[in-house]
Amino acid sequence: MTLIQRAARERSERQRVALLKRSGLFGSDTCGAVVQRATTLDELRQAYRLVYREKLPLVEARAALETLIGESSEEVAGPLRQLAAFLAEPGRGIVR
Repeated sequence: MTLIQRAARERSERQRVALLKRSGLFGSDTCGAVVQRATTLDELRQAYRLVYREKLPLVEARAALETLIGESSEEVAGPLRQLAAFLAEPGRGIVR
């Protein structure tokens, strides 16, 4: 990693922490705070494929998504649970 890339990454980290502080999610003591993604891109892609590309009925896609959530770590499962909760709401549909 070059010096310019490292500086850009550090600036980006500072901006993220500042945003979280303004929103009230962090207190004033952010020394050593690290901002990480809640899920990986591969897991989001896998969930997308289950719901949209596998041509499964919605009930089966939701069951497969729940299985994926069960296999994922606790940190990763949060965003995937939000997707599952959205799909479980009655009266809401998706366009495939």
